[in-house]
Amino acid sequence: MKIQTGFSDKVATVFRILGVYQYSLLRQQTYLATHPFYGACIVKFAATVFAKQQLKVEAEFLYHHSDRCWPQYLDYGSNMGIDWLIVEFFDSLSSGLGNMTVEDQQKITTSAEEALNTLHNNGYVHGDIKPSNLIITLQNEVKLVDFGSITPIGSDYHSNSILSLTPKFCALNPYLRSGQALPKHDYYSLAISLHTMWRAHPFSDLTLVEFARTNGSALLEGLVSRYQILVSNQLKYAKQFTY
Repeated sequence: MKIQTGFSDKVATVFRILGVYQYSLLRQQTYLATHPFYGACIVKFAATVFAKQQLKVEAEFLYHHSDRCWPQYLDYGSNMGIDWLIVEFFDSLSSGLGNMTVEDQQKITTSAEEALNTLHNNGYVHGDIKPSNLIITLQNEVKLVDFGSITPIGSDYHSNSILSLTPKFCALNPYLRSGQALPKHDYYSLAISLHTMWRAHPFSDLTLVEFARTNGSALLEGLVSRYQILVSNQLKYAKQFTY
């Protein structure tokens, strides 16, 4: 398989060292691969100091906290100046989320909530919940992925130097890097993610603060009442920072 030069050449060399000859790029620095021992798996790479720190956090979390709600840790190491992490692969739905029945949407919502509750019971906030980090299996079960931004519950956001978030799915406190990491911030991101998957982003892809400045009405009809209340309260909170 011929891929681009530079970083990709190093990735190709690392794959050869690992004995992997079949792989395809899923998203940035993340590959679906066929490993000689693990079979189908996900391989993530990191080259920068920041990315390596995040990958280390993810590897240590998965190693110490095995659960059916997220991928199983398989291996972790470094070659050619690039760190890599191998985790379990799940067959997943790639399309048709907007055409799901209400019953299927409810099952997926419940599964996502169970996964977050399990994570929070382990003492962590995920920190970057968004559609691409919610893997929906063929059985309509949700698996959480990408744990590089996990933060201990109750810790201060400003003290987390490797926090990486996606602004348009982010609650106000992590967005502003202020206050303590709380489970409700993950649930806010889940609400925005679910509405985006079922219909469209409720703020037309704006961040919470950007949308608050428009004084517009959020599109929340795709959410159950508890999430409508959660998002509405965050929007009211954000308007305090728009003046």
